Amino acid sequence: RSEMEEKGLSTNIGSVMREISTRFSKLSDAEKEKYMNLAKEDRERYDEQCKLRNESAELEQERKRTERNETNATGTRSARNPAPSAEITESALPTTPKRKMTPAEIQRKENTAKLRAQEKDEIRAEKSKIEGSIKSQQGTIKAAIAQQAE
Repeated sequence: RSEMEEKGLSTNIGSVMREISTRFSKLSDAEKEKYMNLAKEDRERYDEQCKLRNESAELEQERKRTERNETNATGTRSARNPAPSAEITESALPTTPKRKMTPAEIQRKENTAKLRAQEKDEIRAEKSKIEGSIKSQQGTIKAAIAQQAE
């Protein structure tokens, strides 16, 4: 990326990836093998981490399952979601206040609301128009059926 910046070339992700791909394709098989081995090792590391994560998640699920299905002294199952204590509830409250919206954000929000309202009105008008068309077609069909019956 720094080489591309020095040359004055675009450094967006697509350009950088294209340059890397071009350079990699020009490498000899021996040079490529070094990177392929690194990729293989990294993939093995990733697979091992996934395996450990999955095993841990399965153990946690099993623990929760047995906990959920345990019975208390009276032979009934215990409550799944007991009411949180006040201490937990207070600690769960957000500690930072919401950021005030800038005038531009407020305007954008108002404009979006107006556009949505206009779109809803247009959709309602189109729906009403279609329903009217359907009713007139139904009337025409009923009249045609009545004439055939006569």
